[in-house]
Amino acid sequence: LIEADPPLPCLEGLGSVEKKIERLSDMYKHFFAQKNRKPWISELSRDLVCWPMASVCPAAKWNKGMASTEIMLFIGWFAENFLLQSLDPMMKSIVAATKAINITLTFLYRNGLWIRDTDARKLSDWIFSFLGHYSVLADLSVRRGKSRFPMYPKNHMVCHDALEIRKKAETCEWQLSPLATSCQQQEDFIGKPSKLSRSTNIRQAHRSVIR
Repeated sequence: LIEADPPLPCLEGLGSVEKKIERLSDMYKHFFAQKNRKPWISELSRDLVCWPMASVCPAAKWNKGMASTEIMLFIGWFAENFLLQSLDPMMKSIVAATKAINITLTFLYRNGLWIRDTDARKLSDWIFSFLGHYSVLADLSVRRGKSRFPMYPKNHMVCHDALEIRKKAETCEWQLSPLATSCQQQEDFIGKPSKLSRSTNIRQAHRSVIR
């Protein structure tokens, strides 16, 4: 977003990267304020995305799934409102990739254990759409001499998931959701007693966890 060429109108006139990030952070705060919601991450910064200098590939790192959900929600809103008119092909692929992955994850978490074949085909298409646009972004980054959008091994795994979903949809009316074998349930189970143990008197922690 910050490196759009030509610059995005909402960031035009802001010379430094720091000022552009500050503007995005203000928009991020306003976005959640309008929803009467306090986000897990209070502001956007260089440190948050581990981006000390332009030559380094940003590698956003945080240990809370909710942070990813909220930031993707903001990016989705930003993309729909500020990137659609951009002449930069990277911005156009960011819009498409963000929309595809947000639709994918929203669908998975709002639906149950079983997915019908008609929905599974759509799900597969959304995942492939995300992967395709991500690949375009990686290619454009290389062409521009930028270290952006690395091809993580997880991309390959996600591609296999999309292919498997598509194959099952051709032979089965219903199939298990990919979330059925993911690790969210285990992490949620671990997180609850962990939070409980931190919210009680240290002398009673063992009893609270057992209960």
